[in-house]
Amino acid sequence: MKRSSQEITPDDAGAAAAGASAARPEEEGDAAQAAAVGTPEEKTAEETKGVPKDDKEEVEIFCERDALTQTGDDTAFLREMVVESFEEIEERMVELRRIFRDRSDPSPSVASVRGLAHSIKGAAACFAYNRLRNAAKALELHARELESAALNRRPGKRQAVGQEEEPVDFTESHFEVLNPEYLDVEVQLTEAKAELQRRGYEVEKPKQPEKPDVAPSMPEQ
Repeated sequence: MKRSSQEITPDDAGAAAAGASAARPEEEGDAAQAAAVGTPEEKTAEETKGVPKDDKEEVEIFCERDALTQTGDDTAFLREMVVESFEEIEERMVELRRIFRDRSDPSPSVASVRGLAHSIKGAAACFAYNRLRNAAKALELHARELESAALNRRPGKRQAVGQEEEPVDFTESHFEVLNPEYLDVEVQLTEAKAELQRRGYEVEKPKQPEKPDVAPSMPEQ
């Protein structure tokens, strides 16, 4: 009887099994390597795991709902406090600008940068200027790290708690490291004001019109 082309003989099965056995180590090796490396999708997920998302993309510039909790849901009072908060922030920014932008502060210190950033962070956090808060916080923490590192390099023991330390001078290297974070504070302050104005808030007190100079009247002769 003629054998069908689809029929498999014992010899054919043996040859196929031998071929499969020979190929299996290579296939198993490929599978192990694929498992170790991961699929493109798995690799992408692993690479991005734990990477923080950009705060500027995820955080609102201003959250009115959170800000209203500070004023007992009193919108009129919030509008007043917004003006006052930006006045306070601007006072601190004037001092920061003397250190970073104008370079006119005669004796700046890292502690002064840290303290100014801390004050801006507090005012921004109170009224939910969220990105400004984050930018000021980043400047504060970085300044604190630099200050602590400089104090630890000083000869002798650190001062006991409660005793005054000589302030760490604000050097050119400190400027180069902290300037990008200061500039981000400036950017976020500008954006916060623009967002508040877009929502109908005043961010500064209206300027009073200047009174014209009036010459004193001459007494009649």
